[in-house]
Amino acid sequence: MEGNLGLIALVAIALGVVQCFFGYRIFKVILGITGFILGGLLAGYLVYNLTESQLLGIIAGLVGALIGAGLMAGLYKLGVFLIGALFGGVAVSALFGLAGGSPPTWLVVILAIVVGILAVLFQKLMIVMSTSFLGSWWAVSGIAAVLGVIQMPSLQGFPPGLRSAPASWLIGWFVLGIVGFIVQYRSAR
Repeated sequence: MEGNLGLIALVAIALGVVQCFFGYRIFKVILGITGFILGGLLAGYLVYNLTESQLLGIIAGLVGALIGAGLMAGLYKLGVFLIGALFGGVAVSALFGLAGGSPPTWLVVILAIVVGILAVLFQKLMIVMSTSFLGSWWAVSGIAAVLGVIQMPSLQGFPPGLRSAPASWLIGWFVLGIVGFIVQYRSAR
């Protein structure tokens, strides 16, 4: 594995474990980091595709990252909705991946919206569930990347490597997510 990709995988493992087991306690920080990443990726991607200038893409990515972090941390309920929606999209993609396929886009969008709404209505339960399973996703993705099981990261086919992931990897994600959920829910009382 190349140096940069190895570093990304190790960071994914570390941040994933922290989010999996402590996500509820540090949820506002997670919102800020998620907004930073999503805002940066979206702005950088759009500007680069419009201008084909790497410099402008990087500048737009940095500005978008700061705006995304501010919005996610400042607009708490929107952040809760988006984290829930992200969890819903990852979950349906993982279930289809386990069956060896890819879900239709409309199904991912509908389930993401439904889970996002549920996250706002049942905040504690959904924050614990979302952070434990999203954290376990990144931790297991990082481990699988270090072992050479999947390629990471890839914006083409998010979640990373899902189509090529063996069932044992997806089961590991689910088991770690359950353990993280139990630990978080007990400590969040």
